[in-house]
Amino acid sequence: MAKCWIWGTPAQEMPRLGSNIHMNSRRAGGEYKVTASVMAQVEALSLDDKKRITSWIVLQHRAGIAVPQIDSDNFDDIKSRRLMSFTERVNRALLSG
Repeated sequence: MAKCWIWGTPAQEMPRLGSNIHMNSRRAGGEYKVTASVMAQVEALSLDDKKRITSWIVLQHRAGIAVPQIDSDNFDDIKSRRLMSFTERVNRALLSG
């Protein structure tokens, strides 16, 4: 089994189109793509940045985007998002369950 590019946990690698990585990871909130331009940066994320990216992926799915793409155009913006509070995380977990 493949590993999630964000968390390093078991994940399913989906068929590639070009050099983008397409993963399906429960830990990262579902399907996502990572472009070649940010792959190395994604692998070296801090724990807080991993949380931010995971939250962003979940929000993208809720907005109807089936496979959000992490690329050089949005990577810094995603990392600059504020972390969710404990209460927000609990509420989202309850809503998704």
